[in-house]
Amino acid sequence: MPLSTVLSCLPSRLREEITRTLSSPLLQGIRPAEVRLRQGRIASLTLYRDGRLCNLPLSFVADEDDLKTAFSQAVGGSLYAYEEAIKQGYVTLSGGIRVGVAGRVFCKDARILSLTAIHSLVFRLPSGRASAEALFSFYKQANGGILLFSPPGCGKTTLLRAFAAKAAKEERVAVIDEREELFWEEGALFIDRLMGYPKAVGAEIAVRTLSPELLILDELGASEARALASLVSFGVRTVASVHGGCKEELFKNAALSPLFRAGIFSHLWDVRQHRAFSVSDEVPL
Repeated sequence: MPLSTVLSCLPSRLREEITRTLSSPLLQGIRPAEVRLRQGRIASLTLYRDGRLCNLPLSFVADEDDLKTAFSQAVGGSLYAYEEAIKQGYVTLSGGIRVGVAGRVFCKDARILSLTAIHSLVFRLPSGRASAEALFSFYKQANGGILLFSPPGCGKTTLLRAFAAKAAKEERVAVIDEREELFWEEGALFIDRLMGYPKAVGAEIAVRTLSPELLILDELGASEARALASLVSFGVRTVASVHGGCKEELFKNAALSPLFRAGIFSHLWDVRQHRAFSVSDEVPL
C-alpha cells in the first residue's frame, strides 16, 4: 500500500501524527495525495477533497538528520543508484510513489553535478481515483489516439499505467518511460518499455524498430509534441498525457496544435470527469 510505504520512511513522531490525523472522523474517505517534510519548517499533508487539493499543516518540524534519514530510507540506502534521478529533482519508488527533492546543489556550466543538502522532501502518492475501465472501454470503440489531461496530482500517471496493463493483454504496447514511473509486475503483458529515453527519441525508436500497435507517453512537453507530430505517417495509435485544467486550455496551446492537426489524437480525455471530448469538434483538421 503506497501510504504505508511512505510512512515507513518517516520519523516515528511524524508517522504517528499522520496516522492520528487521517483517523479523524472529519477526514474519513479523504485521500492523502502528498506528504511534505521541510527543514526547520512544519510538515504538511496535501489531501484530495471534493475534487480539489488542499493543504493541512502538521506540528512536526524536521531537522537536517530527519530529512537525510527519510530520504535514505526511501531509496533503500542506495543514494548512488539514484544519483542521476536526484539531479532531475525526484526519484521514483515502487508502487508509483514519486519523491520530489529540493535543497542546495553544486552546478558547473549550468549543469547540476550533485545535491549537497536536502531541505525539502515531497512524497507524492499515486491517485486512487483513476478509472482505467472507463478509458479502456472508450479506447476500444474510438478511432485515433487519446490525450489525457488534468492538473498535477489528479492521477494521470496512475491512469496511464492501469490503462497500459489492460491494453497490453491484447495489443503490442511500447511505453516511453523517461522517468521510470510506468512499471508492471504482471509478466503476461505485451509491453516493450523504453526506460530513461527522452520521449521524442524513444517514440521514434519504438515506432521504427518495435512495430507497436499502441504507443504510450506520460506528460508531454512542447518538444515531444513537435517530434510526435512527425510520426503520424507510421500509423501507430498513441495514448499520452499532458497537464491541463480544461479542454479549452489545450486547444489554445500552440505546442499541441500540430498534434491535433496531424490527427495524432482524435479525442481528449478529462481524467477528473472520466469523459472524452472530440478534437474534430474544436479543431478544423
